[in-house]
Amino acid sequence: MAAMRTQPPPRFPPLLVACVIAGAASLSSAVASGAGLWTPAASMSESRFHHTATSLADGRVLVVGGSVTLNAEVYDPQANTFTPTGPMSIQRAYFAAVRLNDGRVLITGGESKSAIVATAEIYDPKTNAFTPAATMGYTRAVHTATLLKDGRVLIAGGIGNGLSTAELYDPQANAFTPTGMMYPVGYHSATLLKDGKVLVAGGCDLNNGCFPFAAVYDPGTGMFAMVGMLSQGLGTHTATLLPDGAVLIAGGFGAKATPQASTELFDPMAAVWKPGPMMSISRNGHIAAGLVDGRVLVAGGYDNEPSLPPLSSAELYDPATNSFTLTDPMTTKRRFHAAALLMNGQVLVAGGSDGSAVLASAELYAPPPWSSSASSSVGAGGGASSSAGSSGAGGGGSTGPATGCGCEMVGAASPAGGWMGLAVGLLCLRRRRRAGGPSRPWTSSRLAW
Repeated sequence: MAAMRTQPPPRFPPLLVACVIAGAASLSSAVASGAGLWTPAASMSESRFHHTATSLADGRVLVVGGSVTLNAEVYDPQANTFTPTGPMSIQRAYFAAVRLNDGRVLITGGESKSAIVATAEIYDPKTNAFTPAATMGYTRAVHTATLLKDGRVLIAGGIGNGLSTAELYDPQANAFTPTGMMYPVGYHSATLLKDGKVLVAGGCDLNNGCFPFAAVYDPGTGMFAMVGMLSQGLGTHTATLLPDGAVLIAGGFGAKATPQASTELFDPMAAVWKPGPMMSISRNGHIAAGLVDGRVLVAGGYDNEPSLPPLSSAELYDPATNSFTLTDPMTTKRRFHAAALLMNGQVLVAGGSDGSAVLASAELYAPPPWSSSASSSVGAGGGASSSAGSSGAGGGGSTGPATGCGCEMVGAASPAGGWMGLAVGLLCLRRRRRAGGPSRPWTSSRLAW
């Protein structure tokens, strides 16, 4: 009788084993020392607020503009460094930025030296430089730019002479063309839905305050259709696409231009709005970033007028329980900052104001362990959600696989990376056992305030 052949035990690359060990060790150290989930990152080359942060296809982050600068820089998570790029043609704040399908980043409009502009330019990571793009048909600031599934970009609303207009940018033709009319608004949000349509919600103008209106843009017809109403007029809020296709609206200006703690949820299947849970505190000038597991990080901002006191507090929205829970606060109080989700699942937060000075500092947030129901392709608006004047309007533009599945991507040797190092290491080991090869979590970004 032939001897029975036994299956040898699986062997895993030392990197993955080290990732689990380092993650567990650093996590234990972090818990024992009381260290939080936020850790300082390298500082930017200059102070910024009212800027954008857009994830690039290679995992780096492009940080652009701000209220007093035309300069830009790129954050490299592997090296933890910011490196200046070539400058934009003009200073810009309250503009919109969105990554195109070819990896370039489109910059449109904004305020430049107290003037609202219609010009646009494109950053090319291959040349590390900006070049002029076609000019929009209207001047716009605090508008939105949303990447559509066919690669075009929907530019909607904004303060300027195009308040009730929208136009489409075609990267192939380098041209802007008019599309359907919308209600007159700036400071609104625009979110790409799973069916390829775009939800435009809320917004304000300079004369009539904020509106509760909402509309859906259909690229097939080139028209906007009204779709229910928010519970109140709202502007400068954040909008985040959730794993089930719903959209979370959080904070922003409400009645009498006061920051709000309320949230609302849009159900695209039923085309209805319903109240969401309350945040722990009122927020405006905050960021919202969709995490890899489908939860949403909301951080910073300010909670009352007219002093605009900046906040360091942060909280997580869990779609599974429809609730917010506090997470560790940022290391620095910030309002009007920018954020981007990194390929390793961490969130980069950069710049803003602490109430007394504009900041050049940055920090990283490492989420608590992923839940068993983690979704691997969810980000803030799937990389296609923007808020007018946001800290990364449309930043991201796509989802895709990360470039690695090891400690060097997660930073497991740091306290903040402990959770992620342990989680990613165990996930990779589990997937290797099942599939016989490495697996890479998907990420996208989308950040707004």
